[in-house]
Amino acid sequence: MNVEIWEGFRERTTMLNPIFMLGKGMEVGATLTPYLPQLLLAILLEVFYREIKDDEKRSRSDLVAIAKAIMEHQNLPHDDDKAERLISGLVSYGNPNLRNPFSAKVFDPSSGMFSDKPFLYLTIDTEYRKREAIYKLTQASQNMIFLSREVILEFSIEFEQLYTLKLIRNNNFRSALQSLDVLITKIKQLIAQEHDYRRHLHRNPKILMEQGTQARKERRNEIERQFEESNQRFDKMIRMLANVDLATPEARFHILEMEMKVHATMALSAKLHAELYQNIELELSIRKYRPSAFMKRRNVSFKTDIWENELLAKGIPANTMGKLLSPFFSPRAPFIYPMGLIWSEQEVRHHDDEIHEEDEPEEQSLEPKETRDWSALCRYWAPVIRDLIYMEEVSLRDIPAKEWTIEALELWMIFKTDVLEIPHLFTTHQPYEDERMELIRHLIISDPFFNEIAGKTIRARFERGAPLQFFGVRISPIVISIKDPAEEDTAHAIYSRTTS
Repeated sequence: MNVEIWEGFRERTTMLNPIFMLGKGMEVGATLTPYLPQLLLAILLEVFYREIKDDEKRSRSDLVAIAKAIMEHQNLPHDDDKAERLISGLVSYGNPNLRNPFSAKVFDPSSGMFSDKPFLYLTIDTEYRKREAIYKLTQASQNMIFLSREVILEFSIEFEQLYTLKLIRNNNFRSALQSLDVLITKIKQLIAQEHDYRRHLHRNPKILMEQGTQARKERRNEIERQFEESNQRFDKMIRMLANVDLATPEARFHILEMEMKVHATMALSAKLHAELYQNIELELSIRKYRPSAFMKRRNVSFKTDIWENELLAKGIPANTMGKLLSPFFSPRAPFIYPMGLIWSEQEVRHHDDEIHEEDEPEEQSLEPKETRDWSALCRYWAPVIRDLIYMEEVSLRDIPAKEWTIEALELWMIFKTDVLEIPHLFTTHQPYEDERMELIRHLIISDPFFNEIAGKTIRARFERGAPLQFFGVRISPIVISIKDPAEEDTAHAIYSRTTS
C-alpha cells in the first residue's frame, strides 16, 4: 500500500465530510428525499450570493422563502411545512432551537484512531445586529462551493469582482489575490471565445442568421452595462486598497501586489470589451457589404431530385410518355440552337459564400474595393487632422457627427484597427493600399501644411463613456492621438531608469 495516501488524509476527510453528510438523516418525505443534496446546495448557493452582495435578507424566514422558491423552480412538491423542515435540517442537527452541530467520523493516520469532527453549514452573521438572527455560510459550506468552482469555474466575472471586494474589505489579501487570478483566467477564456467566434464568423457568415436582431441588441446593451459596472468595481478596489493600513512590510507588499493585479485585470477587461465590439462591428460590416453570404445556394441533383424523388417514386403519366419519346422517332429533326448563341446567353458568376481570413485586419477585407470620394472626405477630415497636429489628440465626441457622412465616419473605425506609422519621406505620387495613408496623401496634396504629420505615429483607442449613435448604429467613442517616435523612445528610457 502506498504510504502517500495518508498525507493530509485527515484534512481531506474533514473538508469532504460536509458533502458526504449533506441531507443525511432528514425526514422530509419520500417525494423530496432523492433530491435533498441538490435542494440544499441550491439554498447554500443563494445564501452565499446574498452574503457576497451584502444582502441582509438571510434570516430564518428568508431561508424558508428561499427553500420554497427553489422547490417550486425545480418543479417539486412544496409548501411551508416542507420548507421549514429543510431549513431546520440545514441549520442544525436535531432540535433547531439547540443548534447542535453535525458530526462525522475522521480518521487520524498519526494516531490510527477515528474521532468525531463537528461542523455546521450555517452560522450567525455577527456583523448584523438585528432582532432576528442573520445567517451566513460557515467555512465548511464555503469549501463545498469553492471545490465546485475549482472543477467547473462556474462563477461569473461579476461574482469574482464582488467576492474580491469582500476579501479586500476583510483584509484577506492572500485570498483576494487568488480570486483575482481566477478572474484573470475567466477573462482570458472569454477573450479566447470571442476569437473563436470571429474565426467561425469568417468561415461561415450564415451563423448570424441563427441569432435574432433583438438578441444581438440585448447582447450589446448587456456588454455596455457589464463594462460600466466592472469599471466601477475596479475603481472601488483601488480606492479600498489606498485606504488600507500599511503598518507592516508584509501588508505593504500585499497591497502593492494587489494594485498591480487589479490594473492588469482592468487592462484585460478593456481588451475583452474591445474584442466584443470588434465582433459586433464585423457582424454589421458583413450584413452591409456581403448580403450574398446569407443566401442559401440550391444544389439540384438530377439523380436525387428528379430521377429518384419524382420519376421512380411517382412514375410518368401516360400522356407525358408520348411527348418524351416522340422527338426520338419523329422524321423531322428538331431545331438546334447554334453553340455561339448558347454561349452568348451565359453569365459567369462566382460563388463566395465563405469569407476567407487574411493576414490583414478582417474588417477591412470585408469591404469591397471601391473608389472613394477623397475630395469630400478631405473636407470632413482636414479639421480633424489639423486639430490632431496642434493638440496631439482628437475625440469622436468633439466632431459635428450629424453633418458627417457614414463613409467619413467609417474611417474612424479604420484608424482603430492598428497603429499607423507615417514615414518621414512621404510620397504623394502614388496611391496607398492603406486608406488612412491615402487620406493623408490627399490632404497633403490639397494643403502642404499636412506635411507636419510625416514621421509621426498615429494611435487610436476606445474612450470610456456611453456609446455614440450614428445612422442607427451605436459606436464606442474613439480617441486618435499622435506622437513623435523619438519622444516615445525618450519617455520609455526615462521610465526604464526610474523603475530599475
